[in-house]
Amino acid sequence: MEGDEAAEAEAPPSEDAEPPEPPPKFAPQLLEYVAATSADEKLLYGKTLGRPAVPEGEDDAPEVKTGVGEGVTFTAIDDFLGGGAKVLHIPQAVENRSVKFWYMPRLGAYACAPFDDFEGDVKGVFAFDTLGLERAFSAADIALIEDLTARAGSALKRIEDATCQEHHALTSEIVAAYPADPESGAYPAYAAPEEADPLESAEEALKIPAAVLAPLSDAHLKFWQTRRSLPTGVLLVLKGVLALLSPEMAADMPEAPWQTVKSAINGGQLAWGAALFEKMGAAAAGVADGTLGVGAEGESGWEAAAAMVEQLEATPEEGAPPKDGLAAESILSKVMSEWLFAVVAMHAKKVEKDAAAAAAAAAAEEGAAEAPAEAEATE
Repeated sequence: MEGDEAAEAEAPPSEDAEPPEPPPKFAPQLLEYVAATSADEKLLYGKTLGRPAVPEGEDDAPEVKTGVGEGVTFTAIDDFLGGGAKVLHIPQAVENRSVKFWYMPRLGAYACAPFDDFEGDVKGVFAFDTLGLERAFSAADIALIEDLTARAGSALKRIEDATCQEHHALTSEIVAAYPADPESGAYPAYAAPEEADPLESAEEALKIPAAVLAPLSDAHLKFWQTRRSLPTGVLLVLKGVLALLSPEMAADMPEAPWQTVKSAINGGQLAWGAALFEKMGAAAAGVADGTLGVGAEGESGWEAAAAMVEQLEATPEEGAPPKDGLAAESILSKVMSEWLFAVVAMHAKKVEKDAAAAAAAAAAEEGAAEAPAEAEATE
């Protein structure tokens, strides 16, 4: 019978069945120097090195051009991912035409050791050299490099795990405070009554995300602050918010990459942490009295914030607008985006209402001035 067939349990997999193949390892295509010794920091920090390009139109196994200073670190990464050597050692670096020299070639050795993340993909590479010392690394040196890299990699995994655990716990709190409807998937929104004042309705709409954000702390932004990059939508939201809360920096926000924004945050130039959330919670009053989004020297963040809203809502040639993916990327960015949309809308309504009131006052003043003139003409 049909019901009996539906009730039949699926047969368990055979014990002799081969386990599924693991997913392919991610092969990095670009390396960036994120730290260096003090002597080399100005020379190396921020520089990038791309993986040698595979020639187009070649056979299945095209040859990559080598011996042109393309770098050997990608070789170390590929060996590491393939289960080979954990440390690549080039005893005479200057004799290897593939070694990338960022400055004048010197006698000495180069060694590098990749380390992985919890998925087994390469997270980074430690690099060492004896350039100028005219010696290779000894066997003891290589063992020390391997041990140091393993220890550092393990420590970074523990730190990342702790950061993620804290982030997920804090995210759960936000989800509870800003729940999506289980049937429609819609998030809390203000339903304005008929014939309601547009400005008052905009203020009520702003109060919903503001109430969720106001009690948050520095910890809720820690995960973002420890990332080397942010999703496009998340970054747009954050730049729109920062343009209003730190209007002195608003002019730089639209084109600023995440690393520039993060440097300004770390330097104390941008509102951040509990102070940022406190300002977001009090945004309605700031719009009402005209202080939100206006700097000490009269700088305005409203144009930059509106530009970020426009980009969040823009539909690309392929895919959906950035705002549509925010809830999946970060519920915090979703709540902050609703705040951004609402505060920009409230500001627009206030500007519109103030302009109408100014026009009415001007018309009344003009009418009052014309009345005596009409009386004199009648006499």
